[in-house]
Amino acid sequence: MKFARIVYLVAGLYGVLVLTPGLLAPPVSSSPLLVYGFFASAFVWQLLFLVIARWPERLRVLMPVTVLEKAAFFGPALVLHQRGAIPADATFYVGLADGVLMVLFTVAWWWSGRARTV
Repeated sequence: MKFARIVYLVAGLYGVLVLTPGLLAPPVSSSPLLVYGFFASAFVWQLLFLVIARWPERLRVLMPVTVLEKAAFFGPALVLHQRGAIPADATFYVGLADGVLMVLFTVAWWWSGRARTV
C-alpha cells in the first residue's frame, strides 16, 4: 500500500499545482463555462487522489476509475497530436504526464490487490 499512497499523493499534489493557475486565469476560449468547468472538474479529481493516498486500502475499488480518468485526457492528447491537431506544447506534455500516471495508477491498483492476498 505504500506505493499506492506515494503515487496518489504525488499525482494529487501535481494536479493541484498544474490546475490551480487555470482556475484563477481569465478564460482564453469563447466558452468560459467549458474552460472553468474542465479545470474545476479536474481539480476535484485531484482531491480524490489525495483522499485515496490517505486510505488506499479502503478506496482501492476507486483505483480503476482513476485509471480511466487519466486515459480520458491522455488518449485524446495522443491521438490529436498524431493527427497534427495539437502541437507538442505544454498541453500535449500534460497529456503525456497523464499517461504516465495512468500506468502508475494501474500498477498501484495491481500491487495493492496482491498485498491484500499475501
